[in-house]
Amino acid sequence: MTSPQSRFAVLVAASAMLASAATPAFAASDTEARRAAIAACKTAVASQLSAEVADVNLDRIQTRGRTIELRLEVRKDGARVGLAECTYSRRDEKTDVVVIEPATKTASN
Repeated sequence: MTSPQSRFAVLVAASAMLASAATPAFAASDTEARRAAIAACKTAVASQLSAEVADVNLDRIQTRGRTIELRLEVRKDGARVGLAECTYSRRDEKTDVVVIEPATKTASN
């Protein structure tokens, strides 16, 4: 027979191993979703502002459950020519772009 302390120690160790095994999979999934959001939003913003994707830079990113919110700026020759906010839906991989500068426009893909 095992003591309650040893059963508890085994349970704690098993829980820790299970938690550590699940964390990298979630982190990898989150990283992949953020990469997809950045690529999709950069493309959508470049299209809205008639710019090259290479000129669109990530300013801020925030993950909120099933959506990822980004702020992107468009720079040309070192000067900012546009600013946009983009919401990326993880569920259906769609973007919703609001151009803040130079003029307010809204587009949804």
